[in-house]
Amino acid sequence: MVNPSIRSRRKSLPCWQARARHSICQKIPAQTTAYQLVQDRIARWQRIWAEGETIYNQAEAALNNEDWRTAYRITVKLLDVDNRYWAGTQYDAMTEKIILAQKDESKLADAKDLLRQGSLDALSEALAIVQELIPESIYVKSARKMQNNIADKLLAIAETSLERRDFSASMDALQLIPEEATAWQAAQDLTKIAQASTSAWNGTIVGLEDAIQQAYKLGTDRPLYLKAQALIARWQGEIGNVRLLQEAQARAKTGDLQDLTSAVSQAQQVASNSDQFEVAQQEIEEWQSSIETRQDQPILDRADQLALSGNRSGLQAAIKEAQKFDQSGSSIKKPNSGLPIGKIS
Repeated sequence: MVNPSIRSRRKSLPCWQARARHSICQKIPAQTTAYQLVQDRIARWQRIWAEGETIYNQAEAALNNEDWRTAYRITVKLLDVDNRYWAGTQYDAMTEKIILAQKDESKLADAKDLLRQGSLDALSEALAIVQELIPESIYVKSARKMQNNIADKLLAIAETSLERRDFSASMDALQLIPEEATAWQAAQDLTKIAQASTSAWNGTIVGLEDAIQQAYKLGTDRPLYLKAQALIARWQGEIGNVRLLQEAQARAKTGDLQDLTSAVSQAQQVASNSDQFEVAQQEIEEWQSSIETRQDQPILDRADQLALSGNRSGLQAAIKEAQKFDQSGSSIKKPNSGLPIGKIS
């Protein structure tokens, strides 16, 4: 028969508060007849508690590994534990966590789809989703990893936009990159490079020098240090190209034949990858045309003079003189003698 003191103590606490009940039972003196019965009860309660705790911890470990399906299969075992705390309270608590995990997994899948779309709006939406998951979700590791992937994609968009000289689009992408992302430091560097680039794009020596000074601010410890150094070298070379073209333009303004020839030679030294190259080619074409005009004008003048006589021999001589333009490749139009070439006899 159960000792009345044991029965009263069993009723004094809810059955799921096992540890408190154990503490009460352990106060029963060893000399009493109920002592062995108490020890058996304690051992049984400890086994049940350990069983529930082990199952719960296994389910929680599965959730922490972002595997709610395995967690659910383990959690169901709590229903077989002979204890209302584990089979009821803790089973319900773990089930709620699993349901939340299912919802978070769906959100993460939506974020992945948006990442694959790759547009700025889609990436912004994906970033908002993962940032919502990071603080409390069991998918925090995956969410952080995706946040870094999104940030890397935004950084790539910013770099591509900068190459197209679209400063606004580049800034739109960079401003979305969160401080917690691994690309944050690179994003800060690219922001400075973009600001320097806008100075370089105006194509003046002052602008290029200002861009170089800004790029020098990126130290050797910065992630985009090498990129900044490459741009500095490029902009320094561009300063040389600008000076070449400016000096050539100054020479050509005199209109002197020798100066025009020298201007063409100087402009031809502008590098083909320079922003000044297209302008240089246009100037060269114009100056060469002027040179040809200056060189061929005496031929045209002689032909006109010969044609003034109006007689057959004078016109033939004028045509012969004008035909020299074919040999020189001149851009000057042949004089109109009034007679078809080859028809005078």
